Amino acid sequence: MAEEAAKREKEAQQKAAREREESAERRSQAAAKRAREAQEQAARERLARQLMAEQAAQKAKEAEEAILEAEAIRQAMAEIAERMSKLWVAYEKEFGCKKAWPRAGRKSDAQVPGCTHRMWWPRRYGSEECHFCGRLCSLYTLRCPDCDVRACIPCKIEQTGM
Repeated sequence: MAEEAAKREKEAQQKAAREREESAERRSQAAAKRAREAQEQAARERLARQLMAEQAAQKAKEAEEAILEAEAIRQAMAEIAERMSKLWVAYEKEFGCKKAWPRAGRKSDAQVPGCTHRMWWPRRYGSEECHFCGRLCSLYTLRCPDCDVRACIPCKIEQTGM
């Protein structure tokens, strides 16, 4: 009996040792799994930060390009304005007038009978001549809502007093 008891005790000890080993193995596997998940999470976060940094750099680059493009447009507009100013001065010298283009001179038929030319005139976009001075307004003219006459800004101010 003593042998059997020793044998059972030895089996119990072996079983306990196996259970401890299995338990240690499970803990080790769980710890490895947690470490692997932590590494994967860190890698995902690193990739996300990298992607955000790349997107921010791209947006900064696009903003810088937009600023450069706007500056180029401003310079081009300034050059155009300067050229237009020189052309206008040359025109004034050549034709001796400051306000009207060569086809001006329709002042005689500019008065519209029965219209008081109310204060507010809406813009009418498009290239048209001023009814009063004949100036070509390439962007827009102002239109009297009562008589539908079109005028440049100086002539509208002259007609309405405002």
